[in-house]
Amino acid sequence: MKTYVISLRKRSDRRKQLSLPFDYEFLLQDRLTGVAGIGWSLANLGCMLGHRQAIELAKKQKLEEVLVLEDDARLVAEIPKEMPSPITFLGGDNQGTHIIGSHAVYYHSSTFQTILEQLPTLTQLQASEHPYMLDPYDVWLSK
Repeated sequence: MKTYVISLRKRSDRRKQLSLPFDYEFLLQDRLTGVAGIGWSLANLGCMLGHRQAIELAKKQKLEEVLVLEDDARLVAEIPKEMPSPITFLGGDNQGTHIIGSHAVYYHSSTFQTILEQLPTLTQLQASEHPYMLDPYDVWLSK
């Protein structure tokens, strides 16, 4: 399964320390310095945008599925061969049982379009009069 790891460009230390028993590719991001009107943590916003970027790439590459992690992921159990649902949380704030220290989410291709329609891009957030009122972002954070 294609695996993307979200990492800040400046955090080469985390990339060097990451050790997973499968192939993965880093998605390098620049640190967000602010989005007018956003009252949420910039780290959470950056994470959401990283997941969105990974899903965009997976859709463009016509992948059937993709695993998206953050660069502080630690594997604590074997990744299931079959996922229980089209979007499966494997770690992070949802207290997943497979990966700790990071948001870790499995996405099936059947979810790509819906997620891309719901999650705003950075450009959309910056152009919005009240970006903190965007329901898809609130929903994503709540999960």
